[in-house]
Amino acid sequence: MNKLSVTLDDIRNKINSLGYEKESGIGIRIQQDWNYAAHLLIDLLYLENINLHNYSCLLKDCLKRTGNSPMYSCYSEEQLKLVYEYLCSKSLFCNKDEFSNF
Repeated sequence: MNKLSVTLDDIRNKINSLGYEKESGIGIRIQQDWNYAAHLLIDLLYLENINLHNYSCLLKDCLKRTGNSPMYSCYSEEQLKLVYEYLCSKSLFCNKDEFSNF
């Protein structure tokens, strides 16, 4: 098993790059965990999960609005299908059946 080397400063910098409201619940938790790498890493993962969820919701909303109508793309259907199949094969945060309408 490979070791992962992440410093407390790395985690802090990543959290700051994402941005968050300091007065929110997660902001308060981040401030409390600021000097504890393990706890701060959990907070970072939570923030990234929120971002993924929001992005997923935006994509679903966009799909509802556009339906199956053709859209302009500078990529061919084959290229888009290859990218889609690659992303689904990685099981990033959804399964292939969820987006079977593509």
